Amino acid sequence: MISHSVSQSDLISLSNFIIDRFEQLIEYFDLDFYKERKRYTGKCPIHDGDRGNAFAMYTEGQDIVGNWFCYTRGCHKHFINTPIGFIRGLLSRHKFDWNITNRKFGFYDTIKWCTDFFDKQLENSEVDIDKFRFIKQSSIFEKKETQKNTIDRKYILKSLDIPSKYFLEKRGLSKNILTKYDIGDCLSKNKPMSNRTVVPIYNNIYMGCTGRSMLKECSKCGFFHENNCPKKEHEYFFSKWRHNKNFNSENCLYNYVNTLHFIKKTGVVVLFESSINVLKFEDYGMHLSLCTFGAKFSDLQRDLLDKSGAMTIVTISDNDAAGEQMRKTVKEKCDKLYKVVDLYVPDNKNDINDCVEKELINLKKRIEQEFYELGK
Repeated sequence: MISHSVSQSDLISLSNFIIDRFEQLIEYFDLDFYKERKRYTGKCPIHDGDRGNAFAMYTEGQDIVGNWFCYTRGCHKHFINTPIGFIRGLLSRHKFDWNITNRKFGFYDTIKWCTDFFDKQLENSEVDIDKFRFIKQSSIFEKKETQKNTIDRKYILKSLDIPSKYFLEKRGLSKNILTKYDIGDCLSKNKPMSNRTVVPIYNNIYMGCTGRSMLKECSKCGFFHENNCPKKEHEYFFSKWRHNKNFNSENCLYNYVNTLHFIKKTGVVVLFESSINVLKFEDYGMHLSLCTFGAKFSDLQRDLLDKSGAMTIVTISDNDAAGEQMRKTVKEKCDKLYKVVDLYVPDNKNDINDCVEKELINLKKRIEQEFYELGK
């Protein structure tokens, strides 16, 4: 019999035990999950969903393993995102056809079901469960981290010449879009972003910035500078694009917050390598595009896509080796759970910014006509 006072150590031990034997649950409940390196992904069995990437159970964690998420209806918020909470959700669905308003399977009844099913004994120590709220939560999405960047938006507006004249003249972006995204030229001397067009990166708060050099590319070294070619150890400071210190581009997707509403509505997301490409599409009324900040596509960026509501990923990367690498990486990480489509700019163009208006409009129409899941 399970006591109504269960220790935190017992709950953590049971959670770890469940994750080690998670395949038994999959078989018993006939769950439609796909195994990846650090997680199981598939349809959410708690609300009996039909979206193939709506659910994720993480088999590795920072404090404990077994964090799980339902990205369509938030089932983890009703049962707590731990292995025991997941099983409670499954039992509630199977026993009471749970749908948020219906009856839930009892918490201590769930503990007993787990110990019976897995033949696992608990110590039954007398610690009140309410004191520690089931199991200490850890989550790559919900765990709060100390914000290193404390720069206020007013400071950014004051520091830059907005809208960027360089992007207006050299990239053909509109004054409205550059002003909307706070993009301007850094004309101050002896600053990390001096002689660069600066693109601030927000996720409700300021996260960092990336800057595109306004100087000409050196024919000798391939870097962007005015005087002598830089030494090997200083080359990064004279690269075409440069991030500010402490900004980790692999932790975010440019334009993510602005696009979420449109991605959820259409089921489509467009991935570019560069923020300039995102801005160009925004100029043409396509509000679905995100930037990966280069050819790399990280696991954390994939996790953000999983949370976005996207069903179809459209890649429009550059016509070069780096662009091909991006397309390959996105397919490797996403092909089993998403419809991944590669679209290309014309062979004589390097990227979308080289396209003329007619070519951009045709790309936009193709995405709208072929890939939108309207009324989703």
